[in-house]
Amino acid sequence: MFHRRLVLLVVSACGLTGVLIVQTVHLTVAKGAQLRRRAERVLVRHELIETHRGSVFDRHQRLLAFDRPSYDIKVRFDVLTGRWAYRRARKAAARRADRLEWRRADLRRRLELTDQQQEQFDRQVRELWQTLCQLTGTRPDELESRRAAIVRRVHRYRLAHWKTRLRRWTGQEGEGAPRLKDVSHHAVREQHQSHIVIEDVDERARFAIQRMIAAPESDDVWGAVEIEFVTRRDRPWSTVEVAIDHGSLPSPLRRDEVATLTVEDVGRHVIGRMRPRLLKRQWEARPHQRRLETGEIVHDLGGYRIDDPIGATGIERSMEAQLRGRRGQATIYRDGRPSTRIDPVPGGDVVTTVDIALQARIQTMMDPGDPNAGRAGAGLMRAWPWHRRDGMRRGKPLPHVVIDGQPLCGAAVVLEIASGEVLAAVSTPWDRPDSIEDATDAAVAWDRINDPWRNRVVAKPYPPGSTMKPLILASAYTLGVISLGQQLDCAPGYLYPEAPTRYRCWIYNKADRPHDPMGGAWAIMQSCNMFFYRVGKLMGPERVGTWLGRFGLGAVRDAGMAEQVATHGARGTSERDAVLMAIGQGPVEWTVLQAADAYATLARGGAYRPPTFVQGRTIETTEDRDIRLDPRGVDIVLEGMRLAASDRRGTASRLRIEPGRPEPTFNLPGVEIFAKSGTAQAPDLQVSLAEGQPRETVRQGDHGWMICMAGRPGSSRPQYVIVVVVEFGGSGGYVAGPIANQVLHALRHEGYL
Repeated sequence: MFHRRLVLLVVSACGLTGVLIVQTVHLTVAKGAQLRRRAERVLVRHELIETHRGSVFDRHQRLLAFDRPSYDIKVRFDVLTGRWAYRRARKAAARRADRLEWRRADLRRRLELTDQQQEQFDRQVRELWQTLCQLTGTRPDELESRRAAIVRRVHRYRLAHWKTRLRRWTGQEGEGAPRLKDVSHHAVREQHQSHIVIEDVDERARFAIQRMIAAPESDDVWGAVEIEFVTRRDRPWSTVEVAIDHGSLPSPLRRDEVATLTVEDVGRHVIGRMRPRLLKRQWEARPHQRRLETGEIVHDLGGYRIDDPIGATGIERSMEAQLRGRRGQATIYRDGRPSTRIDPVPGGDVVTTVDIALQARIQTMMDPGDPNAGRAGAGLMRAWPWHRRDGMRRGKPLPHVVIDGQPLCGAAVVLEIASGEVLAAVSTPWDRPDSIEDATDAAVAWDRINDPWRNRVVAKPYPPGSTMKPLILASAYTLGVISLGQQLDCAPGYLYPEAPTRYRCWIYNKADRPHDPMGGAWAIMQSCNMFFYRVGKLMGPERVGTWLGRFGLGAVRDAGMAEQVATHGARGTSERDAVLMAIGQGPVEWTVLQAADAYATLARGGAYRPPTFVQGRTIETTEDRDIRLDPRGVDIVLEGMRLAASDRRGTASRLRIEPGRPEPTFNLPGVEIFAKSGTAQAPDLQVSLAEGQPRETVRQGDHGWMICMAGRPGSSRPQYVIVVVVEFGGSGGYVAGPIANQVLHALRHEGYL
């Protein structure tokens, strides 16, 4: 008996020991790493040390964008709507009434009891607004306007949410089909959030408001107030006042005065904007914290948290890696080990090639203004009768031609030829007019038609029109397709006998007879279509496409702007494609920056300099992009462009606004100007004006171009190239020419010419 008990005890002890051994192995081997990490999370604390984003400067070291600490005041949405006061009054009424009385009371009686308590809470809300106004210096009417705007915006979000849910059920019909009341109880996130009512308060106001929130009795309405620390990205040159001499404008807009105009969002598309938090795909690309397959959590101090700001457009986006910097980290050990620290690395500064004063001056001239909001513009980016918009195409009227007085869209760029640096780049419109309220159907339609967020300088392809002709001529001379002194006939006034109404010379159309044979310079001066039809036919589609590709069409040459898009360039395959591409129509397109780059290459005689918005960038390439143009051919092309700008017969030289009273397109003295205008047949603009609606045509007509190169008097080569395009504006000489002229005046004012 004794031995059996002893054996049982030994077996039990061995079994228990085995269990302990197995559990020990399990905890130390199988789960050892996991438990170690869990223990370290308790014993080790990591604290992030924030960095700051780098600043952006213009070419003259003027500050364009920088980080600044700031504080915003946020109030819960139910306070803004009055629901907070009602709910508090209802609770107070229920507490004051006998429980049985409240439960037996009908709706009318409960409302009476609630109304008796409502005034004290309404008074709290009124005192809250008064105190915030006094502490921050905000006008009461301004604060009320912000409050009302927030409420309207959230209610519109909620209505849009309801409509979206209803659209998901559009296939249901009959008695079971959902109605608006079926989804009207659904709330949106914004109804449960706090909203900014006052931005950028000073330290004195912040401390005073913080004391009100933290006061012992602040279980009242101040409990619904928050102070949010934010890093504000300031742009000192965002709003600029510019003095404009109206005496150099076309006669219908000319006034003998110097007016001061205010332009907002200067350089918006170039400098760019910040997104307050990351998109999911951006966060997944480089998260601050990620878990390995082993379960270990690793931290990347250069990575992103989901609520980090990130560059969304322009320089802020393209130079994000340089501007961002890297967080630091302090590691604190609770087991007695000394703490360690990794210092943060501040973001690097970026110096752009842009002259912000020049940018502001050009942007002022291209601001259409907003008469409905009382804001005047120079008038150059509005449609006028003298713009010569052709309302016909192939003998049929165009129903969607822009009407007189309507704002126009377009872009302009100024490039320094020797360096390839972009001095200014304007895309208009750059914002929605103040007279159009946010989040309305009108705002949605306006945005889709005018596309203000797109940088038209680098992100929108256009048909070149006649501005393609100088490049074609320089290519033909270099190829030897035509000799330097060769003249080409216009007769019989059209290219193909089987199509006498197409591929015709526009000069022939006006005079009703063929003009005399022309050489290259005169063909550029008068923009003779027949001359270039014949040149395109001689070159053929393959050589036209190859040489336009050498000028940069179809390529994305990294200029430091993330929004740059690839164009299809010149992709014709037939003889008639080559004929059309030679005059800038048919299967050929480019962006405004590509146009400036191509003309700068022409002015250098074929030497390539990559265009750039950022100083000090090195673009590595093994491609030989020097296209080695025939220098004598380039001289002929430049002479033709000089005549186009100065000779009375040149297409870029005169504005014939009033019969018998021509006025010069360019009126800046002491400057050598080489110009080429273009009027390009454009595809119809088709957009969907609202969610779920089919696309419809909203704009028709021609894009107007003016490309001019300018140099100081006596210079054999120009120093700057200016490209202007106006969408659906009409004749390039009449709509884009006056804008290019004002760009020349701006260059003179800023000391470049």
